[in-house]
Amino acid sequence: MRAAACVSALAASLLLVHLLASRRRRRHRSTAESGLLFTGTGCSSGLPLIGCAIGAPQSPEKSCTACGPALRNGRADKNWRNNVGALLRFRGADGQTKHVQIDCGKTFRDTCLRVYSEHGVTWLDALLLTHDHADAVFGLDELRSLQPVEPGAPPHRLLLRSQSRSLDGAAAPPPAPAVRRFVASIEWVSFGDAFEVAELDVVGLAVTALPVLHGADYTCYGFAFGPPQERVVYLSDYTALLPQTDALLASWSSGGEAIHLLVLDALRAEGSHPVHATLSESVELARRLRPRRTLLVGMGHALEHHATNRRLRRLWREEQLDVQLAFDGMFVPLPGLDVG
Repeated sequence: MRAAACVSALAASLLLVHLLASRRRRRHRSTAESGLLFTGTGCSSGLPLIGCAIGAPQSPEKSCTACGPALRNGRADKNWRNNVGALLRFRGADGQTKHVQIDCGKTFRDTCLRVYSEHGVTWLDALLLTHDHADAVFGLDELRSLQPVEPGAPPHRLLLRSQSRSLDGAAAPPPAPAVRRFVASIEWVSFGDAFEVAELDVVGLAVTALPVLHGADYTCYGFAFGPPQERVVYLSDYTALLPQTDALLASWSSGGEAIHLLVLDALRAEGSHPVHATLSESVELARRLRPRRTLLVGMGHALEHHATNRRLRRLWREEQLDVQLAFDGMFVPLPGLDVG
C-alpha cells in the first residue's frame, strides 16, 4: 500500500511538473510572438457591472447574462471584461520588441495586473488614442509604471499619438504638485483634425488612422495596420463609417484583397444605440466587407461570451463568415507586423 501511494504521488508530481512546463512554454510563445493582444473587451463600465455585483435595485437583471458567470468564476471568466483596448507587439527595424497600446481607460490598472502580467508585458513604447472619453484615457497616470527608467536618468518619454481634440483634452496639465514625484513622461503628437484619414509612423510601424462616427456629433478614430496580406482594421467605438473610411475599407475588400482581421464594436445584440454599434450592425458590416475573421469588442452584460459565440457559429456554417466575441487576454499571432 505504501509503495502504491508513493507511485501515485510521484505520478501526480510528474503530471504537475508537465502541466507547469507546458504553461510556461505557451506563455513564452505568446510573449515572443508578434501579434494583437486584447487587453480589454468590455463596455465603458466594465463587467461585471457594479450594480449587478452589489444587487442595486435598478439593475436590469432579466437582460444580464454575463455578470453572473463573471461574479461566480472571477477574473478568469471570459465575461469579466475591462475597458476596450489592445496591445500591438512586433519586432522593430532595430530587432527589438515594441509594444504599442491602443487606449488606456478606467480599468487599465487591472488590465496590467491581469493581462500584461500573463503575457510578459513590462513596458510600453507608444500609445494610440481612439478618442478622449474616460474609457479610453482615464488610465494615463498608470503609464509611469510602464516607462523604462535608468538610475539617475529621467524616464524614457512615451510616444502618444491622437487626434488634436483628444490631445487637447487628455494633455490638460494638472495642478503642480507640492513635491517633486515620478509622473508619466509623454511625448504628445497629434495627427490632424477630425474627418481626416492620416498615415502615421508609430515607433516604426505604419498605421492608418480611420475617422468614424461615435454618435451623431462625435468623431473618433479606428486604426489599420499590417501588410496587405495580414491587414488588421480596429474600430472599437463607432456608429457609422465616414465616407473616406468607408471607401478605404471597401478598397481593401475588393480586387482579390481581404481584410485579415476586422475588430468591431458590439455593445448589445440587436437594434441600435446612440453611441455604439450593436452586434447585428457589426455583423452586417462584416457581411459587406467579408474579412477573413471578425472579432467583436465593447460588449455589455446582455452578451454572455459562450452562448453568444455558439449563436455566431451559425454564420460560419451558413455564410462562411467567421465572427466571434473576443475576450480579455486573447492573443492573435500576426508575424507580418514585424518591421524590416
